[in-house]
Amino acid sequence: MYAIENSSKPAFETNWRHQKYPFQQMDIGEYFLVPKSEVKPSGIAASASWASKKFNKKFITESHGDYTKVTRVKKPKVV
Repeated sequence: MYAIENSSKPAFETNWRHQKYPFQQMDIGEYFLVPKSEVKPSGIAASASWASKKFNKKFITESHGDYTKVTRVKKPKVV
């Protein structure tokens, strides 16, 4: 599992399966970095989109040199 940056809480594992990305444990403002040599940016963007729908949270991906940064952001209010 990739480590969450900007966090003071410990990561936890589920008993039923290993999670590659820590989407469920992230709070607003936290992020993790994925090396582009391991996963294509389009692949991590697809995973972030899936997690947004599954966990009802908003994630954005940004390209930074050799890494893709995945950040949890605040969901906009729908009026």
